[in-house]
Amino acid sequence: MNKHNHAIIVHGWEGSPKSNWFPWLSSELTKQGFTVSTPQFPADHEPTLASWLAVLRKETMNENTVLIGHSLGCIAILRALEQEGAKHVAGVVCVAGFSRNIAIPELMDFLNLPVDFASVRMHAQSFRVLQSDDDKVVPLAEAEVLAMGLHAPLVTLHKKGHFDEESGITECHPILDAVLSLVEE
Repeated sequence: MNKHNHAIIVHGWEGSPKSNWFPWLSSELTKQGFTVSTPQFPADHEPTLASWLAVLRKETMNENTVLIGHSLGCIAILRALEQEGAKHVAGVVCVAGFSRNIAIPELMDFLNLPVDFASVRMHAQSFRVLQSDDDKVVPLAEAEVLAMGLHAPLVTLHKKGHFDEESGITECHPILDAVLSLVEE
């Protein structure tokens, strides 16, 4: 593994870098020689795509970068990669991600246009999609659509809910495995 691997963990709506499995994953990736960034995104009740993209643009991204998104963080990553001038990254891991309207009005700013999957795929070498079979926020069918659009394998995990603290998830080895598999390709 290249010592210069870099990971950026993108939390979801009303999240923070200190919630869910993010601190655990950051620690595990650091042990593997990664530099890890976990930026705080504007997490108010009505997030805007422009404000989240502004935070992502400040992050250093290159061919050694893996982007890891949770929930709304996944669509923010996709929107960043479909932008003209987006940097090419090693890969993207989407956890409880979606690419279409999931009936949460506060998130519509991120979903008002269809994702340009062809453009997104041009800016990352590989993708992984992880989803739980009992997620009450993002239905499994949405993860299937996302995986198909990204040409990515879908890893369906049992009883992980929305991969958040409310679901009891503060560690998740399949996420770590997905990240490591991207840099080993």
